[in-house]
Amino acid sequence: MGCQKAIAAQIVEQEADYMLAVKDNHPTLAADLAELFTQVHDGRAPEVTVRSHETNEKGHGRIEKRMVFQAILSKDFL
Repeated sequence: MGCQKAIAAQIVEQEADYMLAVKDNHPTLAADLAELFTQVHDGRAPEVTVRSHETNEKGHGRIEKRMVFQAILSKDFL
């Protein structure tokens, strides 16, 4: 839910805050976002701020590490 183009467009149109999960089944979008985060990391996108959160859980004989990165785009970027 929430990853359809029409829903995302409506959210942007209403200037709401939102977070969409991007998976590899959208390869072009995933590659574009990977490039954006690379540019931020390299200092080539000063109008973008990145926040991150990480969790580590152990259970069922394995350790699961989850990392979430949030790109906060300034109005100048858009």
